Amino acid sequence: MNIKNSHIDKKIIKEKLLKKIKIKKESPIDKLLVKKNVIKKPWGFEYSFWSSKNVALWVLYLNKKQSTSLHCHLSKKTYLINCNKIHLKTLKKNYNFKPFSIIEIDKKTFHQTKNKSNKSLIMFELEI
Repeated sequence: MNIKNSHIDKKIIKEKLLKKIKIKKESPIDKLLVKKNVIKKPWGFEYSFWSSKNVALWVLYLNKKQSTSLHCHLSKKTYLINCNKIHLKTLKKNYNFKPFSIIEIDKKTFHQTKNKSNKSLIMFELEI
């Protein structure tokens, strides 16, 4: 399923985010959070399985009853492959996906992945 950005996504990016975005150097705390390609998150962790200049493959581990932040990628298209049932929220709609769905999320589309299960889940994320 392809999830496209909406006029609401574009409006928020144009009016709010782009005015506040500043490119920052890596901070010392960033180095503490990354250990052998694992980035700890409040909801679980991300594992950088493979990356190049144009493509990155991540393994995401969401703890039970947790969700990622509502966020967007300004210059990356994202594909999610879920191993379990997941819920995906955008600014306009909520989606429920069965295991092993392939979800295409256009760049500049706000999205949040939710695990409503009592078990942790694993997903694969491909960013282009």
